Amino acid sequence: MFIIGVLFVIIVGILMVSKPQLVFEITEAWKSNGSAEPTKAYIRSIRFGGIMFLLVGIGCGILSLFAV
Repeated sequence: MFIIGVLFVIIVGILMVSKPQLVFEITEAWKSNGSAEPTKAYIRSIRFGGIMFLLVGIGCGILSLFAV
């Protein structure tokens, strides 16, 4: 079960880094009327969060290999 969680966190991190526009559309675009675009700061913060998700996912995956 832990491995499924680790894989989920890694996949979310990859999505956040590679497709921040999609993350914006899923999480924030429904809040505005019309065609709102994400700001550069929002894109940077989503990518930073994605990198953190990747680091945590990979770190937990590596640590789970050594746990007995």
